[in-house]
Amino acid sequence: MFSLNLSKFNSSKSKLFLTLLCGSLTATAILGSANIPTIAQTIPESDITRQLKNKADYIPEKVARKLINQVAKETKQSPNQIIINTVKAFEFNGCMGIYERLVQPCTANVIPGWKAILTSSTKNKPQNLVYHLDGDGTRIIQNKTASGAKSSIQPSFMPYGIITPISPKTVFRSSANQTFGRITRTELTEDGKINILQGKAKPITIKTLSPTQVSAFKVLLETQRFPNFNGIHYITNNEKNNFLTTDYQIPYISIQVMNSEKKNVPLALQQIIASWENLIQPINPKLSKLQQQLDEKKWGPANQETQRLLTLPETSNSLIRDIDRAWLTASNHRFGLSIQAKIWQQSKAKHPKNQGDAVNAFRDRVGWKIAQPRSGDNYDFISGDWLNEPELNYSLKAPIGHLPWAGVPEAQVQATLNEVVNGCGSCTTDAMQMRNEHFYVHIPALFDRVRIALTVTSRIQN
Repeated sequence: MFSLNLSKFNSSKSKLFLTLLCGSLTATAILGSANIPTIAQTIPESDITRQLKNKADYIPEKVARKLINQVAKETKQSPNQIIINTVKAFEFNGCMGIYERLVQPCTANVIPGWKAILTSSTKNKPQNLVYHLDGDGTRIIQNKTASGAKSSIQPSFMPYGIITPISPKTVFRSSANQTFGRITRTELTEDGKINILQGKAKPITIKTLSPTQVSAFKVLLETQRFPNFNGIHYITNNEKNNFLTTDYQIPYISIQVMNSEKKNVPLALQQIIASWENLIQPINPKLSKLQQQLDEKKWGPANQETQRLLTLPETSNSLIRDIDRAWLTASNHRFGLSIQAKIWQQSKAKHPKNQGDAVNAFRDRVGWKIAQPRSGDNYDFISGDWLNEPELNYSLKAPIGHLPWAGVPEAQVQATLNEVVNGCGSCTTDAMQMRNEHFYVHIPALFDRVRIALTVTSRIQN
């Protein structure tokens, strides 16, 4: 993974970005005009030709054999367990259309070839694979980004011309195909505006992102290699599912996903879709302060504001979801309540009979345990093996799930300790008990609450 500050791009660099995207994944029509004969015309009947008929009309048998043999070798399967689902002709640059990063050395010469979607049965578990290959099968490369859709999906290639072109000033667009042929388009522009477009009506701006948020989303598109999904349509095998779809686009790059299968597409695409859906949600007025702190990467103040929000008497399931979404977006999915809740569930699964051990396992995973035992002047019998809130790592270098802090707020502990001066002989013990109860009682209760909030929200949205 790499890091790149896209907020400083000038117009020439933006043009370079678009040129690279366009050059690396330029689709052509099926090669009927290239005088490549169909299988039915030139190849005698065999196992492989029966598999290829009506799926790959223009790929020669010897090239198909090379493809199947290489996929079988890479997946450690028998060639008989590899099925070519569909093939479509493409023209590639020197990188065979595999997008890795913004600036990568690729020759500009045009290489005709194909993209192929195959199914491989690995340990009796089918998986969908996407490969790019040149005309004679000399170069065969797996598109790992676009591979890995779950077996409920049957990926195919989109018919070209069905997607509305977008402006180069558009950072990202989703077009939801709804009932009765209605299409609702939501797009993010370079100035940070998120607009809703329906039919010929004027765009409606629902929110404006900060430059930091826009840049972070651009980086996400690059690190998750969105261009590698170009031209793929993720549909379902399940006839019971509805067939409503959403198109996702950046300039010159388009894909399509069936709404009911968003959780079954490759992981990189899942993360892009989840981040996009988080971005386009209207801002909760209660989160304006937290959102500003997170935009400015002020992790400490954002942590304290999160503690305040979670103690509000009117904290609802939707507010918990909004807090989580704000942290996920700002941290590129390193921090957030849902991240912590997942780690908590994993910790409980490892220690199903001992909640204290599960809490300690959670603590160790998210980096809340002190690196070295406290001693000498640093000895603190109140805190034990736990970090204090001021000792947290308030940076993106912290472990996944490190923030926000779910321990007892430091101000609350200090307020209890300060009562010692006023003659409270048990206040030190009270502070120790407060922290102990907060860690071993509050943490399980908090993440059970988060799990319920996210589950209820997900059920309502679906």
